[in-house]
Amino acid sequence: MDLGEFVASGVFREMDNGQVRQLTASGHLPFGTCTPALLEQAIANLERHFCVVGLQERFDESVVLLRRALGWKIPPLYRRRNVGRRPSAEAGLSAETLRIVQEHNALDLQLYEYALARLERTIHEQGPGFALELQLFRAANRAASALVGWWRQRRPRAA
Repeated sequence: MDLGEFVASGVFREMDNGQVRQLTASGHLPFGTCTPALLEQAIANLERHFCVVGLQERFDESVVLLRRALGWKIPPLYRRRNVGRRPSAEAGLSAETLRIVQEHNALDLQLYEYALARLERTIHEQGPGFALELQLFRAANRAASALVGWWRQRRPRAA
């Protein structure tokens, strides 16, 4: 079974607008029954219950926004591991497979566009200090990651 067949099979409801389902507690709905009303509910839930909306591909910016929104003195640092090249999401997919995936996730795609716009609007509202804080966070994160990597290479291994 290829990806298109898997998504269209309905075996996993999460393949049908899984993010909208998560944000609306609609995981129980039958496959293929998500509606634009659920998208509106998901957006309303984001607005009502989430102080920050972040995106994985804008992770550092999302962390800095969380630090500011939650009053963290120091943002959590992290170490990148097992990171490969970032191929296009469509790489290696046939036009038909891509169409099937997009068709079954059309509401999620709209939700993503909304979340991206909200993230960009929130960053803009932070003012010019945000860019500097982001640079400092990235520099601190790189330094901490390098230090952890260095320390792990030099510590004795258990036999």
